[in-house]
Amino acid sequence: LGVALSVLHAEKNADLAVFEAGISKPLEMEKLHEIIKPEIGIFTNLGDAHDANFSNRDEKLTEKIKLFTGVDKLIFCYDQKNVRLAIEERFTPKQRLSWGYDNEADVVIENTSDGITCYYKGLNVEFEISDKDQYHLENIMHCIALCFKLEVPVDIIQKGIDNIKPIPMRLEMKQGQHG
Repeated sequence: LGVALSVLHAEKNADLAVFEAGISKPLEMEKLHEIIKPEIGIFTNLGDAHDANFSNRDEKLTEKIKLFTGVDKLIFCYDQKNVRLAIEERFTPKQRLSWGYDNEADVVIENTSDGITCYYKGLNVEFEISDKDQYHLENIMHCIALCFKLEVPVDIIQKGIDNIKPIPMRLEMKQGQHG
């Protein structure tokens, strides 16, 4: 229901709309694909949420990839081997844009004292990143890869990074009153 409401409330004249689509059981992603019909996709991760509803992690991976059927470009982390292999099996090199520490990634990243250096199509770009927590860095790298694909100027990318703040995880524990 959340995806459908998000699409309905999207600006009709927008150049770009970003939607998050998650699944909790098999056969859900095909329905979400029909609602969103993405042109560009970002495969964020394959976590353990809702594992119990799938026979194994590969079934969940196969189900999640269905969202990206027919995309012009699919952005993903090259270093997640099972995700990379599944994407390479289903999408052409022209459709794929990977990032990662591995030199075979399209956008190769390297940690620096102030952030990261990205190597992409002859570019050697340094970005300042204050928080290099794994999940925060993954989110930033998905954004950087998308910005490279959309040919966003580097200074605009850095301004965007400067404005990104880590968000609390939904299962974060907080100290309550009276225990």
